[in-house]
Amino acid sequence: MPWKVTPSLYNSWLFYRYPQFDRDEAQEAEARAEFISALRKERKPDTPEQARGHLFENTIEYFVLFEKNQADPKLFKETILPEMQAEEELGGKTLEEQPELKCAEIIAENCKDGVFQEKGGRELPSGNYIYGVADCILPTTIVDFKRVGAGKYEQGKYQESIQHLAYMYIWESKRFDYLICDGSDEPFDEFYTWNDGSLGCLESRIALMIHDINCDPEMAKIFAENWTYNKKETK
Repeated sequence: MPWKVTPSLYNSWLFYRYPQFDRDEAQEAEARAEFISALRKERKPDTPEQARGHLFENTIEYFVLFEKNQADPKLFKETILPEMQAEEELGGKTLEEQPELKCAEIIAENCKDGVFQEKGGRELPSGNYIYGVADCILPTTIVDFKRVGAGKYEQGKYQESIQHLAYMYIWESKRFDYLICDGSDEPFDEFYTWNDGSLGCLESRIALMIHDINCDPEMAKIFAENWTYNKKETK
């Protein structure tokens, strides 16, 4: 049976099955419940980290539109700045001088020719279907914006994700860049390129997740109810 898969589902499974720290019984139960919620496609309010990430993405897109004279300056002063002000300790600086805004401006300059929030999907040779939403698609590169806490980024942080592999496959791109802000005024660039082993790596990671889910009767039932792939639905 073919399945639909998203990078966010895979990352939820990865967090559940391969935690970075030891979990006690209660924490393990909570992690399982969180993954089952993802399998059910339950919508939940953003965590503070997720809300911060969305705000950062919106700020980048605003700067791009502003340079093209397509953005309303009031949106920045009345929406983006107040939200960011609620998050930031200004430390004697004006809000416009905050490193995060400078970081967003740099990323926006690099992405000014891109298409934002593009939805896409593509069937894999295995018959499964991978889909997602790209933050920014440039002529030769796909870009994903990340906002992490200060000191929480290490090079290679996203190596185990399938997002870069999936999106390069969907949009037939040779390069994928994670542009990451940790509160500094310069973004980190963690990039990956498509090679002869990329498709095999993507397929094997997805297959491992699917096998693991289907070995658990409770999860297998929920998975079948929500993630079965019907080719007619994608046409």
